[in-house]
Amino acid sequence: MLSWVVHYLPVFLLLLVVLSSFIRHIGRLRLSLWCTMTIAAVIALTVGSISFKEAFYAIDFNVIGYLFGVFVLGSALDKSKLLKKFAFYVIQSTTSQKVLLWRLIFVFGFLSALLLNDTMAVVGAAVALIFIRYYHVAGKAFIYATAFSVTIGSVMSPVGNPQNLLIANYFDRHVFLYFFAHLVIPTLISLAICYWVLSYVFKRDLAVPITGSITRIKIHKKRIKAVLWGLALFIILILLKIIINAWSKDVVIPFACVSLLPALVILWLTPNKKKVLKSIDWRILVFFVSMFILIAAVWKTGVFQMLLDGKQSWFSQPVFIIIMALALSQVVSNAPMVVLLLPFIGQVDTVHQGLLSLAVGSTFAGNLTLFGAASNIIVFQAAMKRGIDCFSARSFFIIGVMISIPSLLVYYLFLT
Repeated sequence: MLSWVVHYLPVFLLLLVVLSSFIRHIGRLRLSLWCTMTIAAVIALTVGSISFKEAFYAIDFNVIGYLFGVFVLGSALDKSKLLKKFAFYVIQSTTSQKVLLWRLIFVFGFLSALLLNDTMAVVGAAVALIFIRYYHVAGKAFIYATAFSVTIGSVMSPVGNPQNLLIANYFDRHVFLYFFAHLVIPTLISLAICYWVLSYVFKRDLAVPITGSITRIKIHKKRIKAVLWGLALFIILILLKIIINAWSKDVVIPFACVSLLPALVILWLTPNKKKVLKSIDWRILVFFVSMFILIAAVWKTGVFQMLLDGKQSWFSQPVFIIIMALALSQVVSNAPMVVLLLPFIGQVDTVHQGLLSLAVGSTFAGNLTLFGAASNIIVFQAAMKRGIDCFSARSFFIIGVMISIPSLLVYYLFLT
């Protein structure tokens, strides 16, 4: 009896983690997802559902290293105010809120594909709040635009969000080419759909011309130097990885190196390393380490293999994968869901099509509910700290559905 409990305990722990994501609060106790995931992983280790050796090998240090490096880069960019300066250059030639909204959606979308959506959510929210404060633009429209654009933009890149990074590890080579060839055009169309929906929903607020003045942003020269060197190295390494992936099977640049080397350059050159490191969201890294351990323990139970036994043919259908990813991401959260489904998709003949479908479904799940993506929480918590309580779970869902349905149809057409 005891051995049965130990064997299947990880499944119940995962269900409790899922339940905590819905409850959020028990009295004054706040149930943070990273915290409950960590506690569940520790329990699984303590009772012996998974050994320490198995837990260690279950952690994808390539993903953890890449996330840490990008967080350092994003933190340094935020502290240097370089992106904020760039944002002001983008908007200074217009007095139309609609033109500004269009530019914000596409700039944030492109940058999230490069810098990771969670990182861009931090920087993007800060920029959007400056627009709201100094330009008196429509608060709701620009906060929603920030949240949706960083999610949609991240779909087209294997380094755009954490779940895509997990999926990218299943490609033998040409991972960037596969993502760009199949997902760039539908992502651009989806960003345009995002603009059209938001400009329709908030058409009255956006009809008011932009007022206010540009506030001069002071830039620390030493921080700029560190960030520019780091950013340049980051872009060079990404381009180098794309070229090597396309031409060689023998030489591999790990994803972790792509971001860790620029991060080390930034930390070496920046005058205030402690501030950069302090502003990193370490909870996300802890969450991913714990998630890898708990999902490995759940996989050992064989429950999911049993539930999906004989249904491998389903995973050759893009529609099934997208719908399953959308649904399960609302329950299990997108990153753990991806880890659970990847082994099944890896067994089908149309593996690349399945992996790209999983990337689309798991990412767009963040557009359906407020808690569907960490980037949503980052954006809206930043807005609430500034006293902008301009959103609700209901309105987010309605607008998200209006954007997601036509967007997913476009993705499906390109994937098939």
